[in-house]
Amino acid sequence: MADDTPNSIGMCDDQNTIQVSLTGIERTKEIISQACVDGMISLAVELLSANKELCAQNVRWLDHEGEEMSTPPIFIGIDYGHVELVSNLLPLHYGGAIDTMRAGCGDYTALEWACWVGSLNTVRILVEEGGAKVTEDAMVLARDEGHSTVVDYLQQHVDWYAGLEGDADAMMEKACREGDLEKVKQLVDVENYNIEQWKGEDGTCIDLAPMYSAVRNGHVELIQYFGEKGMQLN
Repeated sequence: MADDTPNSIGMCDDQNTIQVSLTGIERTKEIISQACVDGMISLAVELLSANKELCAQNVRWLDHEGEEMSTPPIFIGIDYGHVELVSNLLPLHYGGAIDTMRAGCGDYTALEWACWVGSLNTVRILVEEGGAKVTEDAMVLARDEGHSTVVDYLQQHVDWYAGLEGDADAMMEKACREGDLEKVKQLVDVENYNIEQWKGEDGTCIDLAPMYSAVRNGHVELIQYFGEKGMQLN
């Protein structure tokens, strides 16, 4: 009878341990993946709690259309709409990890993936329980996919002006583009933003004026406000 111990096939005990360990990890990933697809909360949480490093590692799974994906496990729960599973997995993603972790396909954050899917409940949980940062990219994904209820919710939490501190012109441009009347009023009426700088010699707004972003995007209230301030928008 042939001896099939690790040493007989040219492997030392340490090498064999590594091989078994790697095989075990891959099998664990498979089980976690299937548990997340099926919404098996207890099993998924138990395995990921015991192998926390796998929370941010990609696992392979099939979406509803049979296409193979490669993402961290929580993305599976998001994609399949397992809201309770996502909620139970969130405590394993601490220290801002929910924002830094990326999907292997498309480089999306968990929140961006949820916005693309369009599940308002999942988006709420990621933001309110997981502390996920609402970004403009997340807004764009939800808007492009026609998820209006998600867009309405995100608008209450997004910081359109992150990184624009001290640049009043950039903030005015962003406020006009997004239809943020309150921000425009704050800039003009409270912070004394000089809208007159955007007038030409004939008294009308020059072509590069940020106010035209309001016109292009159909923000009627903003257009009316600027009209009351004496800004003529052609």
